[in-house]
Amino acid sequence: MSIKRTEDSILFELCDEGNGVDVETLNLNRRVSDMNSMSSRGWGLTLVNNFSTNLKIAPNNPKGTKITLTIPLD
Repeated sequence: MSIKRTEDSILFELCDEGNGVDVETLNLNRRVSDMNSMSSRGWGLTLVNNFSTNLKIAPNNPKGTKITLTIPLD
C-alpha cells in the first residue's frame, strides 16, 4: 500500500498477490439512486466511486490485483 499527497488530491495504490479479480465482472460505473436499490454486494465500490475521481483496477503482475484511487482534496 502506498499513499501520496499532491497539491490537490490524495493518491492510493493497493496491491496484493492473491488470485486476482475479473474486472469484467465488476460494474465500476454503477450508481445507486437510493439505499433500497442497493444489493448486499457492491457497497465498497459504490462508496469509492462516490468519493473518488479516478479508480483503476488492474492485474498486479505476476499475480494479484492493483487498485489505484484518486481522492480530491477540495
